[in-house]
Amino acid sequence: MRLKEIEARLAEIREELNTRAAELTDEEMTALEAEVTALQEERTSLQAAAEKRKNLLARIAAGELQAEQAQNLRHSETLQEQAERVRQQQSQRISTTL
Repeated sequence: MRLKEIEARLAEIREELNTRAAELTDEEMTALEAEVTALQEERTSLQAAAEKRKNLLARIAAGELQAEQAQNLRHSETLQEQAERVRQQQSQRISTTL
């Protein structure tokens, strides 16, 4: 939400500079320049924070995916072990019946 407010204010300042540039005093120009700088710095900071959040969420999601894949692999190994035990038991039964 704050990014939209910043963009809106920057647009207002741009419009003011386009329409009233000749009328603005040095003090007003200096104030607008300081405001633009502060708004741009805040926008950059907010964008950087959003990028960090996005990357962190991606890392978490990748970790969750890796954990899920590891769990599936463990489950698969367990099934393979069970299948091997069944094969061994069947082999033993066949051996004892012969």
